Amino acid sequence: MSIDSSSLRVFKTKSESKTFLGLWFSSFCYFAALGFVLPFLPLLLQMSRLTYAEIGIIYMIGLVFPVFLQTLWGVLADRIGRKMIIILATIAVAIISGLYPYASSFIHFLLLGLLWYTFLAAATTVTPALVVDIAEPMTIGRRFGRYRISGSLGWIASTAIGGLISESVGIKTIFYLAAILYLLSAIIIQISIKEPPAKSKEIVTHKSLSPLIRNRNFNFSRNLSHG
Repeated sequence: MSIDSSSLRVFKTKSESKTFLGLWFSSFCYFAALGFVLPFLPLLLQMSRLTYAEIGIIYMIGLVFPVFLQTLWGVLADRIGRKMIIILATIAVAIISGLYPYASSFIHFLLLGLLWYTFLAAATTVTPALVVDIAEPMTIGRRFGRYRISGSLGWIASTAIGGLISESVGIKTIFYLAAILYLLSAIIIQISIKEPPAKSKEIVTHKSLSPLIRNRNFNFSRNLSHG
């Protein structure tokens, strides 16, 4: 039984759409969890009787230190796969989010914040690269735009209801909900994404760039001159 090329294209399109639907919901859950943690973490630190100086140190260390690990995350993603890095980092973020309510001292929050921001940076950085890998060349712009919108919607939803949840059942519940959403995001990635094989490394030369330069759709200056 033979399968014509049009049937293969339809199957590939449906498969890609299913994959990006998984990415969309995973991103929604991920940024919804982020929208729970980030606005309420300073309040949790104040309720734990940390000084403003201690809170400032926690945020400074948490935001600065992960920057130096970006190269390491990139190397690991190339070796063991982007999907695996995203799942492991997201699970780590979920566990740390669930531990925040149990911290009671400056050292506790400093260590948790350092780990939380480190793994958060890994997942947030590597995921867009996975999106680009999965998308077909002609649909990267459209697909990536829809993926980014899902994160914005998740952030808006959680920040809109976070205050009500905190007042109703307590601020600690916010962090437990965030942990659940992070785990859900990792599960969706696991069951819906089939990571493509690693791309071979190509040396960029003038010969490989010349077709791109001659492409009228890509040549921005030429489009302007004809506009």
